[in-house]
Amino acid sequence: MNKHLLKNTLYIAIAAAIAGCGSKDEGYNSNFSSAHKVELPSEPIVTSFTEETGPQTIDLLQGATINGEDARTSGDLIYVVDTTFGETTPRYRTRQPNTNSTAAHAISPFTVKDNSLVIDTDLFSEFLSTCDNTDVWGNTDADGNNVADGILDNPPSVTYSMTYTVDNGFEDTPGASKPSRTVNFTMNAIVDQVETVTAEPVKVLLNGKKQLLATVLPQKACDKSLTYTIADTSIATVDDNGMISGLKEGKTTVTVTSASNSLATITVDLEVFAGFTVKITNGDVDNTGFETGMRQTPACIHAAVEVTPTAAAGETLANDYTYNWTSGDATTFPVTAINYGQMGLGMFVTGDATHVGTTIEASVNLASGTTSTALSDIESDSVTLEIVKNSACEPGSNDDGWLTDFKLDGNVGPAWSGASVVTGDKALSGSAIEIKGGANIVSSEAGGHVGKLVVQSPWNKPRNWFTQNTGTPGNATGRKFTFGVWAKLNTTFTDTTEIKLSTVQLKWNTYAAGGPGFHKRLPTGGIQTATLKNTNEWQYVEFIDEQSNTPVWSVPDAWGNVGQGDTFFGFKLEGLPEADSIVLDELAIIEVM
Repeated sequence: MNKHLLKNTLYIAIAAAIAGCGSKDEGYNSNFSSAHKVELPSEPIVTSFTEETGPQTIDLLQGATINGEDARTSGDLIYVVDTTFGETTPRYRTRQPNTNSTAAHAISPFTVKDNSLVIDTDLFSEFLSTCDNTDVWGNTDADGNNVADGILDNPPSVTYSMTYTVDNGFEDTPGASKPSRTVNFTMNAIVDQVETVTAEPVKVLLNGKKQLLATVLPQKACDKSLTYTIADTSIATVDDNGMISGLKEGKTTVTVTSASNSLATITVDLEVFAGFTVKITNGDVDNTGFETGMRQTPACIHAAVEVTPTAAAGETLANDYTYNWTSGDATTFPVTAINYGQMGLGMFVTGDATHVGTTIEASVNLASGTTSTALSDIESDSVTLEIVKNSACEPGSNDDGWLTDFKLDGNVGPAWSGASVVTGDKALSGSAIEIKGGANIVSSEAGGHVGKLVVQSPWNKPRNWFTQNTGTPGNATGRKFTFGVWAKLNTTFTDTTEIKLSTVQLKWNTYAAGGPGFHKRLPTGGIQTATLKNTNEWQYVEFIDEQSNTPVWSVPDAWGNVGQGDTFFGFKLEGLPEADSIVLDELAIIEVM
């Protein structure tokens, strides 16, 4: 189905003014009547606007007359009683940003007020472009996912055609149509110029190469090309693409300038080093790819901070590194070190939901391992942890209680199909679920999906959190989530073994044929996947959605087309040998606002 077609009708309520109220026998008099009909010109109103110029107004009564006089000064009450948008040129679906206050509610750029059409041109700023040739949506596939349709997603201009009628209370002959007119207006994109350039300071290993991270703002600027200049080229050189080569130890600077705007420039530090370094690698980045120095971590579960080493110049990494971790508040938020051979992980306690909004300073340095660099010469690295709401910890109130097993303890609601409950040293905290053995998915019935599927199935719509928050149209459509979980494999494997863990969201009534089988809902479900580290230590797993290729899963639009339906959460495991097992504990569900 093509979703570019815009065929919306806006119905405008008539707010009649009360001219006077007589006695109770005389009743109400609205004064909504006229002895003469409104006459509208036959030719359409034609005009154009440019995006990002604020609210623009089209007077829908321009040229209108009543008994030969300007209708706007006639004294008659006149109303635009309905408006109808026809197909746009080119075909285009007007995307409407969501409100900040109500989930799944959008803001229209069009409003009829005081017999004028008001257009908020600022709402087009992200959806028109003079140079964007992308086409990634417009149609939907069989699973309801957006796919390309051969039409630009963000065209340089779009023309709307809107027909409207007016009513001044004139009593025409029965069956006569009210006067109507068409307005054709074009919304044009501006040429987006580069305003600023941003870049991050960069450290390059001696005799090594590293890509300088730099970009232009606004992000939709047409000419994103940059030029690079290094102050001391005996220390490092840079090519036309921003790839830096370290020549000798030392510090200098690199200047990045927009090719189209020489005033948009930035200079950042550049260091060439020869010694061993450690770096925290799972900090947050902004929408331009720059590190923020922060990491958002869910409440009620352990926070995970990963560190990766880089060998000194001319050396290779061993597999014997250990790390010292420091918490800014070791009493409230203590930390435990986990070592994976080369990489390491700091596992920080975050406490309960009362700590949402709290920050923790986390830092790490090398404790031991093979390197020629003295430990005292190896700089530590740090990140600020910000504790954020975890819906698995704060699911919201339910008078009868939720039947969803948020803690993966196995003691709330129905049992997990295909999993058992474990306690003690196998669990990270309290109890956990363990997946071991069990039947594999019938791939031919699951759209090609393979592996084992473990699902918790509370068949009670009001008490199933996933049904209420992802399976209910209106409340759910367009909501966005990320998922994480702690996992522990029973053993390690050969380097060629690849084990994939997925979180899945399955809406029961999306399978048209009906009948039993959770696996049959996989083709229309939400699936987020991660490849596990080859370790039998605890690891924190953050998933990538298979549709968006980002950590964020959006409740599919297609789910809203089938009405409310029981929706279930589970895990899919691929590649785990039959004799082995995996333990899962401490679930994170983060809603992205």
